[in-house]
Amino acid sequence: MASSNAVEKIKIVKLNDSGGPVDTLVCMYNPTKLVYKRSTQWEKKPGAKKEIPSYAFKGVGPATLTVELLFDTTLVSPSSPGANKNVVTFVDFLLSLTKIDQESPQKDRPPYCRLIWGMGGVTKNQLYFDKGVATSVSVTYEMFAPDGSPIRAKANVTFEEVLTIEQVPPQNPTSRSEARKVWVVEEGQTLDWIAYQEYGDSGCWRHIAETNGLADPRKLHSGQVLRLVPLP
Repeated sequence: MASSNAVEKIKIVKLNDSGGPVDTLVCMYNPTKLVYKRSTQWEKKPGAKKEIPSYAFKGVGPATLTVELLFDTTLVSPSSPGANKNVVTFVDFLLSLTKIDQESPQKDRPPYCRLIWGMGGVTKNQLYFDKGVATSVSVTYEMFAPDGSPIRAKANVTFEEVLTIEQVPPQNPTSRSEARKVWVVEEGQTLDWIAYQEYGDSGCWRHIAETNGLADPRKLHSGQVLRLVPLP
């Protein structure tokens, strides 16, 4: 791929279920524009008679970002380390972000990923998804070697941020009778502690365990997703 000291590299890091890095794609990235979107969620409540409607804040939506990446092995010196005459290796990495890993304990979703770009490190000005998912990957092959191997490709990848539980308030912030729909487990959290946070009673851990079919409620891992439903 192209190398230039003037262009900051973008890093896409595939994460395991504990949030640790599994594999990383590094490539040059020099966009002319970048669209970073975040939405808020509001509930419109009709007013009585001629009164204007009122709006209740329901939380924030996940941020989304689409990046256009260029892979061009014709710009790489044949003697450079890792030089490759086709771009399939890079494309395969991107496609793996949209596939479910059957060997992973979390078989109900593709892997989480982290997106880092700009300023040479983690700063307040850096575009940075600490945890996200790739919602779409579109690849256009533009040049081929005589043997048919692709040597240039453009990829459009859309990422969506995975919100933390703190960013997703319950439906009724003043009441614990309506539980949040999901809880993403963080390091050190226990089932009885989560039960207290959601239901106000640590003894409700059994309800969460039964809902999620947990064989051993003591064995939670970071990144695990729990379904939380109202108490019977």
